[in-house]
Amino acid sequence: MHKYVAALVCFFAASTSFARSYYYSLDHGRRAPISIETNASTTDWLVLMPGSGCNFYEISDSRFLKWLTAGRAFNVLLIGKTGADIGKTNEACRVDEFQRSSLRPQRIRDTQTIMRDLIPAGSRILLSAISEGAYIAPDVAVADSRVKAYIDISGNTQSWMTEELMCVPEGPKRDKLAKFFDEEVRGNDSFEKYYVDWTYAYLNSYDTHQAYDMMKALHIPIVWLNGDADETLWVEGARLDAMDLIHKQGKTNIEYHWLHGADHGLHCADALTVTSTGAKIPNPLYDATCNEAAMQAQVRQIIVDFTARRF
Repeated sequence: MHKYVAALVCFFAASTSFARSYYYSLDHGRRAPISIETNASTTDWLVLMPGSGCNFYEISDSRFLKWLTAGRAFNVLLIGKTGADIGKTNEACRVDEFQRSSLRPQRIRDTQTIMRDLIPAGSRILLSAISEGAYIAPDVAVADSRVKAYIDISGNTQSWMTEELMCVPEGPKRDKLAKFFDEEVRGNDSFEKYYVDWTYAYLNSYDTHQAYDMMKALHIPIVWLNGDADETLWVEGARLDAMDLIHKQGKTNIEYHWLHGADHGLHCADALTVTSTGAKIPNPLYDATCNEAAMQAQVRQIIVDFTARRF
């Protein structure tokens, strides 16, 4: 048992609830920032796996966690990305540790280690994941029988290189990028060379359709939400895979929601978008009819209702 957990056990005996953020010590001196809030009245756990950024937010910073815990008792565990600093932004990132720990297999192993250590045997887990977290959450759920339901927020099941290519208009630019991936990146596990914010090793680790296979293998209730104005991933690929899983593979355990006007964070898309050079241009995905209050009410209703019915 992790050394910090032993101290928590003694504390739980005298307390109804406890909340704290701290660094979980992994192998080779690596540290994963986590935020944990315990509730002695229940053995149900709500776990959140965040996206790709090298930053960390407290449990109280997540509107999704606030909604889910507003009317129901949970122990809550937010597992930050290894290399990020508690309460800091990307500028405080321990870059080498972050990049090496972000490899898909490594992040899966680290998440499994933390959940195995901090969540008692016999607990029931509602797993939730956002963006990059949703590319690995199905693997985590398949391997952990305590996971009884899964909330997928702005996730996808496609290879990241495929996504990058599909987000470029068909033609010479896409062909040039495909050639670059084939000749320079694919199979090159360098931590020194970067494509955008990812080392080649990081990007290669997500050059897989494994998330689709794991979603297919899961039989627990799943709710999956994507916005059709998502500017971050190839969202049409997510929708196509979701439709394939539901209608061709018979995965009736998956509920899929395609939210009109919603961006990657499931907010109404902004009128302007920022290019790679920092210029602000009109956002082609912007929908002036999108109402932010209505959007948040819809997202909240979907995940809260799903949790009440299926977990």
